[in-house]
Amino acid sequence: MAPAPPFGAATQTAHADCADFGPDLANLRLAVGDAMGQAIDCETPIDSSGNTIQHTTTGTAWFTVDPAGAIFTDGYQRWDLDPNGLTYWSSPDATPLLLDGLPDGPARWSRSATCSVLYTHEIPSAATFRQFLVGLLQAGLRPVSFATVDASMAGQGSLPRGCVVLSFDDALASQLRNAVPVLTEFNIAGMFFVMPGFQDGVHQYMDDAGIFALHAAGQIVGAHTCHHATLPLLAPQPMMAELADCKRQIENIIGVPVRYLAYPNGAVNQAVLAAVTQTGYRAAFTTRASAVLRPDQALLLPRIEYVPGEAAASVARRVRAAGELG
Repeated sequence: MAPAPPFGAATQTAHADCADFGPDLANLRLAVGDAMGQAIDCETPIDSSGNTIQHTTTGTAWFTVDPAGAIFTDGYQRWDLDPNGLTYWSSPDATPLLLDGLPDGPARWSRSATCSVLYTHEIPSAATFRQFLVGLLQAGLRPVSFATVDASMAGQGSLPRGCVVLSFDDALASQLRNAVPVLTEFNIAGMFFVMPGFQDGVHQYMDDAGIFALHAAGQIVGAHTCHHATLPLLAPQPMMAELADCKRQIENIIGVPVRYLAYPNGAVNQAVLAAVTQTGYRAAFTTRASAVLRPDQALLLPRIEYVPGEAAASVARRVRAAGELG
């Protein structure tokens, strides 16, 4: 996403030929992209305070001094760029999303990474999880956020030796209760693949407030479908519902885009890959055990299962073997 424009002083004159967007709206056009269309008139003052307006081939844009911001609408969708970033409304009554500047669709990475993405389910106690995490650190493993891995694979920064990502499936309440406080204590961002509204009558799951609490605690929230569906067994329409509806529901809860998906049961085929691409996920995870993340397999990334009660040293051995054999 383009940086926020220098808010506070709207320019009263536009380019002489008015073939482009005015200075106060140029960064908005960079952030919104082609959906904003092309300028069809000049950026024009609408009052003495410096507020301006400009019409486009697809809608109308405004710059406002107080509050500082640039807004574009096509009459249905709306984008608002202010010092906090770009916010998007997909419809007049939609929950606003604070966008991250990443394009929709699978990541286009430039390099591979050796970093084990670990996954688990129930977290029986905070003490057990803390002991497990301390054991990983003592074994020389270094938990990082997957956002750091993503950026590194895009050529931005490097990863520590012994890199691991901690991920959690199924939105189980024990994860919020027992894992998140420990992750916060150690300043670690994990990745939680959730199923909004899912209940099976056996386990305790997070509700919407719990899923939002994950995001508020600085954890990455991803999707695990809505009903833990084995995607290759579904017809195209219900498959898309499990992928797109789930993504939209989670976004409505946390207010930011959902970029990552974990396939239930690790199940995926070509039809699923096509649907995941269409629904805009950036990366997706299988249950194939490897520590090597390849740039050409953004929707087929491996993960390694672990159990918090097992010896951290045994997990460390599997991680190192997975890197060597991957």
